[in-house]
Amino acid sequence: MMTNKAEFQQIDGEVNPNMEYAKGFGELAHKTAYSGYPEHGMTNLGDNKAKMIDIPKVYQKHVTDIRTKALDPTTGTTPTNAGQVLVPVSVDREFTNLTVVETPLRTLIRRVSNQGLTADYNRITALGGGSFLGLGAAIPPSEETYTRAYVPLKYMYVRGGVLGQAEAGMAGFFSMGGMELEIMNKTNAMYQLEEDTIINGAIATDPLEFDGLITIVTAGGQTDNKAGAAISLDDIRAMATDIFEAKGKPSLIVTDGNTMDAVSKLLEDQYRQVDRVQGAFGMEAIMFHHYTGKIPMIVDYFMPTTAAGRAMLMLDMRHIEMRVLLDYTLVPLGITRDATEFFIKSYLALVVKAPTFQGIIYNIE
Repeated sequence: MMTNKAEFQQIDGEVNPNMEYAKGFGELAHKTAYSGYPEHGMTNLGDNKAKMIDIPKVYQKHVTDIRTKALDPTTGTTPTNAGQVLVPVSVDREFTNLTVVETPLRTLIRRVSNQGLTADYNRITALGGGSFLGLGAAIPPSEETYTRAYVPLKYMYVRGGVLGQAEAGMAGFFSMGGMELEIMNKTNAMYQLEEDTIINGAIATDPLEFDGLITIVTAGGQTDNKAGAAISLDDIRAMATDIFEAKGKPSLIVTDGNTMDAVSKLLEDQYRQVDRVQGAFGMEAIMFHHYTGKIPMIVDYFMPTTAAGRAMLMLDMRHIEMRVLLDYTLVPLGITRDATEFFIKSYLALVVKAPTFQGIIYNIE
């Protein structure tokens, strides 16, 4: 027998039991079997056939909520770092690369194609001078002095590969496949090796690499050894002047983060502001004002950071280039196992044609 709808109304502000019943079972008749098989949940119809009562889903859900114990998401054995047993793991499709660094010098230094295994170039080291002469005097010959210089190219490599199982297992889960990820990582490793060598390379330490800027400029450029003392704005002005008097024109300053902070503070203390510009290489540069012009100052992750061993390079970029016989090239390796393997190579060397036009302040506090 169905309960009358009128009976569901609240009576004199008190709880009506029929109303509470309706919250769970709606208009379903009192004492109707709603679960169990085969004895429960049956009703005898006119044709004497037993059928299950079809309870509306909304009532089933409410009854289930009442009868079901709350699940604990930590229930069960949990593998280490694999989420909870009853909660699916959803891994971010993107990779957070904690190894990537900017490599501004390999971007700023122009890359020049090279034939052969050495980068050869000529220098004019002295001009044949002119002279004032008297009437009808013989004109003496005037000859320039030329010298030949060369730099051997060096050979950079990195090897990588992906097992077939890794490639198949990663497919569809991340924003890139295993092979694409491996090539990206190995290319970044080559970029960083090149940037590091541009700054810190030393044939005397490793004959298989090329000399870097610190080695070249310390040996043949304008130098200022601070011997552990702090840098000053006068130091930077004096270095720019030394380069100018050596017939160079400074166009870029490169240093480490601590030295840049010290210089920024000096500029703020003296001028109350720091002139900045966004460089084409993606980094913000501080502009140092000198009578030769504005010189951008940038930081590089590969500059020395040891206290009393930091350095500042002042460069005339007109005479610095990267000679390249073969730029970055990917070479697939033969298949000898269930893996796709390769190596990346490059044949190149840093060439500083005019070391005397460059400067370095080193052993900075």
